[in-house]
Amino acid sequence: ATTADLTMLAEVGEIFHESRDSDTIIQAILVGITAGKGLGFNRAFYLQTDPDAGNLRGRLAIGPTSSEEAWETWNELNERPLSLYELVRAYQEKAGRQDFPIDRLAHELVVPLTDVKQIFDDTTHERSAFRLTRQDAPERVPLDLIERLETDSFAVVPLRLDRDVQGVIIVDNAFTS
Repeated sequence: ATTADLTMLAEVGEIFHESRDSDTIIQAILVGITAGKGLGFNRAFYLQTDPDAGNLRGRLAIGPTSSEEAWETWNELNERPLSLYELVRAYQEKAGRQDFPIDRLAHELVVPLTDVKQIFDDTTHERSAFRLTRQDAPERVPLDLIERLETDSFAVVPLRLDRDVQGVIIVDNAFTS
């Protein structure tokens, strides 16, 4: 592991240590998924399991909703690089604001868990990650979801606490290939 990797792990540990709040921890996970220093995906969405309604409902997200917003963010981060800790704090300042476009998109995402063909049902029950493309849509994914995300492919990963699946994280590279 490099010094940068160890620094990032220390920052993640600090965030987890500082907070017992699940939203803060999920925000840190989403930042790590999208940060150039982390996994480097363009966007990450957290959809929480709602067993009473029988669906997954969008709660949190990070990333751009347009190419222009993506380039603006990346240019800003190139001019003023931030540590993972600083990125999480900056995200928390923006999260939940009405004028945050990715937040609005996240809250519009609702996926029923009733169709066994759907990848989200597979992800939550099998506790496995899946990568999907637009061609998979008719059989595995609600088509309206791909249209809302405006992406040709994405991955779905379960978010577990102990043995229970709390929801899923959807990641994509909508603005880069």
